[in-house]
Order: sequence, then C-alpha cells, then structure tokens
Amino acid sequence: MKQRYKRILANIGAFTVSVLWFSVIAAFAVLVGSLVISPAPSDSPDTQRVYWVEACTASWCPQCQKDKPVLNELDNPDGNPCVTIEFFDTGTRHGAAYAVRHNIKYLPTYRVLALSKNGWKEIARTHRIEKVKKCVR
Repeated sequence: MKQRYKRILANIGAFTVSVLWFSVIAAFAVLVGSLVISPAPSDSPDTQRVYWVEACTASWCPQCQKDKPVLNELDNPDGNPCVTIEFFDTGTRHGAAYAVRHNIKYLPTYRVLALSKNGWKEIARTHRIEKVKKCVR
C-alpha cells in the first residue's frame, strides 16, 4: 500500500513540476514578446514610409554610371531620410551572387522595397531611374 501512495505522490509531484515549468516558460515568453515586438509602421498617408533601394549595376555599364548621381541624391539624408540605397556591382562575387539570387537579367536593375507591417516588400523592379524616384517620393 505504501508503494502505491509513493508512486501516486511521485506522479503528482512530476505533474506539478511540469505545470510550474510550463507556467514559468509561458510567462517568460509573454514578457520577452512584449519587449521584442515593436509596433509596425503605419501605412497611413500622414506617416512617412521607409524605402530600401537595391541597385544592381556594373562599372562598365554607361547607364549605370549615369544613374549613380541621381541615386546618391536620393540617398542624401537632407533630402529624404527614409530612403536607403545599396549598390551591388556585378563585377564582384557579392554582386554577381546577388544578381543570380534575385534573377537580375539586365543592367541597371533597381529593386524598390518598402517597410510594411509584415516586413520588407518589393514594390517595384525597374530599369528606369525615373520610376525609382516616383516610388520613393
């Protein structure tokens, strides 16, 4: 009879410990989640959107070199602080890998990404600098 009660108490003790650990882990997850999750930017017209422009270019491409000053002007913090430009030169391994990964077939190619509630979303892919300017302004 004593063995039976000891087994029952051991099972109840294990169950209680499991419930306590689950409670501690759940409380920790709620605490960390409330600290880590920040509100996503609003897409309302009165707030500025954040843009990321990825420019796939080459040093030998005349159109790429012609568009570079325009892109640098867009990246100017005085003009629009919510635009970031990143250049990928296809003459380097990093730039070539980027071109393959994103299926870039023509130069120059510009990918315009906007920060939304669900993360970065591609809103335009173009070869024309005018379309990039229109997207980010």
